[in-house]
Amino acid sequence: DIFAPLGAELAGQQRVPADFESFDPEELVKIDLPVPVMRSTGLKCRVLHKDHYGNLVLNLDIDSWAGRLQGTRMHIGGYEMVLVAYYAAIPEGCLGLVTGSQGKLEIAAREYSAARLLGLGPGDEVVFSL
Repeated sequence: DIFAPLGAELAGQQRVPADFESFDPEELVKIDLPVPVMRSTGLKCRVLHKDHYGNLVLNLDIDSWAGRLQGTRMHIGGYEMVLVAYYAAIPEGCLGLVTGSQGKLEIAAREYSAARLLGLGPGDEVVFSL
């Protein structure tokens, strides 16, 4: 996270670091992200990001989807998973859906890469059968 050190310094009433690169907010580009769709055949969403552990960050906002998926058994790539409270709650050799620090739901594997298990990466479509 590139903003955490700056946030910590500002919270401690320090000056902005001299080596902090400023940018023109007008240069920021807004991208349209695909919207998840719930169908009778399942939930269709997309992988936004793969972190360095191999967790797959989805375009499923926690606030909108966590309650709807609580207790639901989902299937993807021959794996069954449920929404779990934290990574260690995923049984070894299994996948789980966890609430990530970015406010999105993530597919994670216990002590392994979910991306490698499923062969998925950023931009890939994910369809959960429910």
